Formats: sequence, C-alpha cells, structure tokens
Amino acid sequence: MHRITRVALTALLATPALIATQTTTASAATTTASCSGNGCDGRNPNSTGCSATAITAEEVEVVDSSSGADDGELQLRYSTACRTTWARFVAPSAQILVATIRVVRNHNQLDFQADSGGAISYSSTLGQYFDYTNMLYDGNTTSDAQINLLGSDGSQVNAMTPSF
Repeated sequence: MHRITRVALTALLATPALIATQTTTASAATTTASCSGNGCDGRNPNSTGCSATAITAEEVEVVDSSSGADDGELQLRYSTACRTTWARFVAPSAQILVATIRVVRNHNQLDFQADSGGAISYSSTLGQYFDYTNMLYDGNTTSDAQINLLGSDGSQVNAMTPSF
C-alpha cells in the first residue's frame, strides 16, 4: 500500500465541491489534534484527536500456524492530520492472550508497545476486542507494527505488517 499525499488526493477529486469538502474536513481534523510532529511520540491517538483522521495503512491476518485458527488482525494505523502511526490488534474473541503489540519507527528503531497482559478491551464500534499502542511520528520515515501473542490454542504466534 502506498501513501496518498494531499496533492495526489486533491488531483483524484474531480469536482470543486469535493475539493472544498476534502479541504474543510482536513483542516477541521487538524485543529482537533492536540499534538504534531515528534510531539506526538508516545501519546495516545484517541486522547490527542489523531485517531479522527486514521486510516489502516497496512494490515495482516494473525493466523496460528499450528492450528490454522484466525487469531485476529494486526493493523498499522496512520493519522493523516498528525502524520503518526500506531499498532492496533483486533480480535474476534477475548480468548486471545496478547503478549506484546509494538509500533516501530524503522530508521531509528524507536518503538512503543502495549502490554495488555491478556486483557483486551471490547469495542462496540468495532464489534470486536482490541488493543493498541501509543503513537510514533512518521514524517519522512517508515514504520511497521509487530505482535507476539498466545494463540487460542496456547501456542505462540508472531506477525508483522509491511512498512508504511
């Protein structure tokens, strides 16, 4: 998956009304974020407002190789307003015991992790269980998401998204 820059996104929009809507939405989302740049490192994407412009930049299915069980989905989330990334794991049941979820900035290996200790939260919006990390500023670099968990059958499962 490739990043769509604001210039490329504007070029894709065909009518002035759509361009005006896109610009208004982007500026409204920017004003709600309480951090920017490296000031977002280590901060919560929800409490800062950065999650309001989040997209799933990369994702991988987390499958237990020994049983073939679908243990969930690892996502690398990206905020277009804050230019930040974070890792999010979405699971179909609370039976998944998440050990560690990490987001890693590739050029300097700075990372933030969520250690849920087996307790993942339920989201009525997602209709699934989830956990996520704090953010890393992603301007002019790439990041990836990583997970290490105990699968539904007790085996250890590791996964990593492509870099974005």
